[in-house]
Amino acid sequence: MKVDIDRKDIKIHLFGNLLTDIGSLFEVFFKGTVVDLINKTVNFTLETGIPKATNKVLNLTDGYFPVPLIPNMVVDWQTPESAIVTQTALEIGVKGLIFDKRVGEIDPAVAIPELPYKDTAQPQAY
Repeated sequence: MKVDIDRKDIKIHLFGNLLTDIGSLFEVFFKGTVVDLINKTVNFTLETGIPKATNKVLNLTDGYFPVPLIPNMVVDWQTPESAIVTQTALEIGVKGLIFDKRVGEIDPAVAIPELPYKDTAQPQAY
């Protein structure tokens, strides 16, 4: 993961007296510090914060989640492979079974199709 903020995009304006004029001489150092802090924060959030929060939610569900607005319906789901993340795609295969929790899970007795992933021969985006 790479976050690269252009220092030219950061605008710092100092207004006031002689002290602010002197401070403006150091603007280049302020920009560097601000850009570095933004880069570190964004990288930390993307690499640590979001995965940690996502894993916490996933651990709470234990692979089950209720179907919104339909009482007693539950989805039992799994991701047999890790997600594939590239600069042009986010691919994640999910297998799931929707069932009534009052009845329980029943094997559908049909072959489950292969999980589709991005076909580079197709021009689709999201």
